[in-house]
Parts: sequence; C-alpha cells; structure tokens
Amino acid sequence: MEESLPLEYPSMSRRQLLNFFTGAVVATTASAALYPAAKFFVTPGESNKDGSIIARDRLGYPIPASQIL
Repeated sequence: MEESLPLEYPSMSRRQLLNFFTGAVVATTASAALYPAAKFFVTPGESNKDGSIIARDRLGYPIPASQIL
C-alpha cells in the first residue's frame, strides 16, 4: 500500500474556475426555463399609444391626470 499513487488535487484556481462555470451553466439553464413561464403568468399592463401606463384606482377605473397633478 505504501507504493500506491499519490492523489493529486487540482489547484484552487482551477477549482474556482470550474465552480464558476458550473454556476454559470446552472443559472443560464434555470433562467432560460423560467423566463417563458414568467412571461406566461404575468399579465401585460395596459398602456397608451406612447407607452405610458394608465393609472387606475382600487376599483379599476382610470384616474384622470388632473386629479393626480
């Protein structure tokens, strides 16, 4: 048993690089899977022609700008 090959561990910088790559791949895969699901469940907001969002009260009625300003 004394003549067995010594175990060589990879250097710490190599381990950190491989851990970074593993984390990046997991994060990319998870975000690629969750993005379509999030887009499906989140309803699009109502907006005007210029892209502004319409303000509404608790009952869902539009609030005029003169009342806000």
